[in-house]
Amino acid sequence: MLLGQHGTFDPKGVRVRSVRVSGPLDLDNVSARAGLSLISCVVNGEISAWHANLPWLRLAHCRVGNVHADGARLESGMWLDDLRIAGAGSAGAVRLPKARIGNRLDLSRTEITNSTGAALFAPGLHVDGDLWLDETRFDAATRWAAVQLFQARIDGVVSLRKARIFNAAGTAFQLTN
Repeated sequence: MLLGQHGTFDPKGVRVRSVRVSGPLDLDNVSARAGLSLISCVVNGEISAWHANLPWLRLAHCRVGNVHADGARLESGMWLDDLRIAGAGSAGAVRLPKARIGNRLDLSRTEITNSTGAALFAPGLHVDGDLWLDETRFDAATRWAAVQLFQARIDGVVSLRKARIFNAAGTAFQLTN
């Protein structure tokens, strides 16, 4: 469906609602013509989209493990809103190193926890528009920062309204160029 190989696809993309995925969701190296929405879903493993090329990705009202999208290209945006991400590992609960996101990256009202590493690890991230972290809760335990955006480029507004960032072992937030 994402690749458009089964006839024409809906310009609204592929929408999946109220589904439980019993293991990881592997989107690694997928180059798709349709965007993907997961709404009110549970993914019992991680969502992996390393070097994926999608028009957009939206995860809303879901519970997931780690979200790793190293080097991903999302031309119209990435919305991880109102999510519960219970990650683990030194690599970070949400990983977006060298990802390129058009329009907007929105993590509003999301709770990201990682008891053994960073909550958000995104060195070299490039967002063509805004980065919204409004009402987001980051809980981490790393000697580095809970939210790591070093060498990131955000071309629009960075909004942290009512965000809560906690790191039991180090710095809360790091944003450098």
